[in-house]
Order: sequence, then C-alpha cells, then structure tokens
Amino acid sequence: MPSDRAAQWLADIVDAIDEITGYVRGISDLTAFEADRRTCRAVERCIEIVCEAARRLGPEVEAVCPDQPWVQIRGMGNRLRHEYGDIGTVVRWGVVVNDLPNLREASVRALERLGR
Repeated sequence: MPSDRAAQWLADIVDAIDEITGYVRGISDLTAFEADRRTCRAVERCIEIVCEAARRLGPEVEAVCPDQPWVQIRGMGNRLRHEYGDIGTVVRWGVVVNDLPNLREASVRALERLGR
C-alpha cells in the first residue's frame, strides 16, 4: 500500500469524523439528532466520505489498522449510496456515537505508524 495515498485517505477519515463531531456538538440524543435534518444530512455525507476513503484504502489497510471492521465500513458506504431509504437516523446516530470515536483513534494511530 503506497503510504502517501494511505496516509491521505486515513487523514480524510479523521477529518470527516472531526467534522461530524463538530456538527453534533450540543446534540445529546437521538431525538435531538432526528429533529435537525440539516445536521443529519451533513453527518450522512461525512459518513459517506469515511466509507469511500476506507474503500480506497483497500484490504491492505488491515496491515496498519487491523482492529477495525473495514468490510462493514465499506459496506455502510454502499448501503448509504444505494439503499439510503433503509438507513434510518437510528443507525446513523449509532455510528456516530458507537463506531466513529474508535475508528478515529485507530486511524490516528495508523497515521502515526506511517510517519504522518
């Protein structure tokens, strides 16, 4: 895996997660998230960016960042693009709260291993 490209895509993941964190700052629960359609859409777009960066990283990313469910992350991107009506705010909020903090941490560690 070319480290410059891998580093860029990992950085894109970190940046998109940081954007999401900013968008949801002050939103404490699912009800508040659902009430803010603009934030829901912005979060959805950033999740798509995370998933696309994960797709571009390919399976080799597991060598530098092995503790993430990369297949599921890539799959979420496909679902958001093609089955968007089936992905409710409950799922998106769950990703924000439960999955993205760990993914960000793992991506930062991977960037450090790549010397970035």
